[in-house]
Amino acid sequence: MAITVSGTQITFNDATVQTTAFTGGAGQGGRGQAFTSSGTFTIPTGINALKVTVVGGGGGGGNVPSSTNSYGGGGGGAAVGIQYLTGLNAGSTLSVTIGGGGGGSSGGGTSSVSSGSQSITTISASGGSAGGSPPNSNDSQGAGGGDGGNSFANCALSFRGGSGGTGRMLFNSEFPAYTPTSGGGGGAGGSGCFSFGQGGGAFGSGGLGVSGRNNGNAGAGYGNGGSGAGADGSGGNRTGGSGSSGLVLFEF
Repeated sequence: MAITVSGTQITFNDATVQTTAFTGGAGQGGRGQAFTSSGTFTIPTGINALKVTVVGGGGGGGNVPSSTNSYGGGGGGAAVGIQYLTGLNAGSTLSVTIGGGGGGSSGGGTSSVSSGSQSITTISASGGSAGGSPPNSNDSQGAGGGDGGNSFANCALSFRGGSGGTGRMLFNSEFPAYTPTSGGGGGAGGSGCFSFGQGGGAFGSGGLGVSGRNNGNAGAGYGNGGSGAGADGSGGNRTGGSGSSGLVLFEF
């Protein structure tokens, strides 16, 4: 008897039959499942190995007190970790935790995958660090959010988050005064420091820098930093933009 193929079914010489059709459970989204909030992942039927990508939450931009002519630093991007799991049991579960984005002057949370009914060694990637608030004085600048997230656990591949931009001050020739501006947050797994503008990264963009008396802008995508706030010595306190929350992606 020859090997025959009919649709997704293959019949071999010894009459055994195999299928090339994916047999994962409903709602698995083809050959992967993404989590943007904490929950439980169930290993699909026929699957005993997974690729897991974990992205922490982005750091928040720096807050600025109203009494100063000053500007906050951008929040750092989160860490990104990748791990490969084998020897898994279909129908067993894994626990997923998504790190939240940091608010003004707060760092982002850690995202992780850990044991449910399936026992594994916990995989994690840290959130981005917060953008600095300026000293309580005029014409000062807040530091950017470090080098972003840089802490991992049990990742075969890992990428540090991009640094948040340092707050900047630009001279305005039309009005004889310095205009406070803020740095954008670095993107998750992104490169370098953006002093003014929008930081780019693997999972979106850092918050766009602001000028004048404004709150910072939130990071876009996943795991990206918010931009710092700006103040011009009047009005209320200004709040740095929030970092965007993390992500966990299963591929199989």
